[in-house]
Amino acid sequence: MVSGKMSAEEKKQSLGGSSSNAANSQSVRTRADLILPQSKVKMIMKSSPEIEHIGHDALYLITKATELFIDHAASKSFSTFSGKGNSLQYRNLAELVQKNDNLDFLKDIIPYKTTARAALQEMAKQTAVLNKEVLE
Repeated sequence: MVSGKMSAEEKKQSLGGSSSNAANSQSVRTRADLILPQSKVKMIMKSSPEIEHIGHDALYLITKATELFIDHAASKSFSTFSGKGNSLQYRNLAELVQKNDNLDFLKDIIPYKTTARAALQEMAKQTAVLNKEVLE
């Protein structure tokens, strides 16, 4: 940009237009601005039987979206549930997941921590309820 005015090429690039320089810089940028390894994300995606081929653009977008989701969840749980501490702990994430309906899909993956004794007592209660229902 010269003297506050955008050239035609700069306008085209900012609006998503393609040029050889924009395409080259974008392909370099796609790897540099990711934190998660795309190879691991691809491996997880390919574990689904419905997925046969994963394009480079789709892989980049899924990886970036995953990073943004993790960042949002960590930031939200830290600011909402961390209390006086200055560190994010598992219980902060578990509380976020348990209290937000949007995160129901994570309830089995990030449950509240419990002791073995409490878990066994809960299982015994559930078994007793099921046995009572069967006998009725």
